[in-house]
Formats: sequence, C-alpha cells, structure tokens
Amino acid sequence: MSNETNVLLQSVLEMDRQERLRTQEAEDYRGKAMAQLEDSRKDIHQKHQQLAQQKIEAYTQQENERMQQTLQTLQQKSAAVKQTLNATKSAKQEQWVETIFERVLER
Repeated sequence: MSNETNVLLQSVLEMDRQERLRTQEAEDYRGKAMAQLEDSRKDIHQKHQQLAQQKIEAYTQQENERMQQTLQTLQQKSAAVKQTLNATKSAKQEQWVETIFERVLER
C-alpha cells in the first residue's frame, strides 16, 4: 500500500473512532436525561399522592365532624321524644289502665 492509502485509511479510522465516541457520548447523555426525567416523574407522582392524601384526610375529618353533629342532633331529638313519651305515659297511665280494664270487662 502506498503512503497516501495509509494516510487515507488512518483518516477514515480516526473519523470512525471519533464518531463512535460522539455516539457513545450521545447515548450517555440520553441515558442521564432519561434517568433525570424518571426521577422528576417519580417526584411529581409522589407530590400528587401526598396532596391527594392530605385532601382525603381533610375530607374525612370534615365528614366525621358533620356526622358527629348529626349524631348529636339526633340524640337530642331522641331524648326529647323519649321525654315527651314518658310525660305522656305518666299523665295518661291511669286513664289507659281504666280504658283497658273496661274493654276487657265488656267482652
């Protein structure tokens, strides 16, 4: 081979080596960029999960408070009805006993 051919082959080999280096650098950069993207995605997902959990906890607390208020209201109404029934029972107990006794004797 002539010297010019050697120089040409050396040039082609050097260009090939440089291109492989650039390709490797590009692949390394792409790999790092993809890893950073995945880390960012995970961070965003985690933040959304935390926000959703906070909203769920706040809603749960509000609902528990609302249910406690409703329960308290129903208990107060129940106590009032019970008190009214007891008062009615006390006031009319003797009358009911007489009415029942008369009905039993009539039959």
